[in-house]
Amino acid sequence: MAQQQLPAKVHKAAAAIVPPLHLTHAIQRIRCFKDKSYVRWPPHINLLYPFIEDKGDSFEVAAQTAAAALAAIK
Repeated sequence: MAQQQLPAKVHKAAAAIVPPLHLTHAIQRIRCFKDKSYVRWPPHINLLYPFIEDKGDSFEVAAQTAAAALAAIK
């Protein structure tokens, strides 16, 4: 399979881990003490930022590229 060209990264997107909704309230009670952006952004952990913009099949291409790059890691 030929590797497709990924779109440019943008500062409006991130690959992130978002906790389950039922944990949001408890996490926000902790974040409010140290995170000035706790009201603006939901609880999350950024893995990749900036990231590619969601256009067409760009996320599918990114997933395939990441899977290929990470395949050797055990």
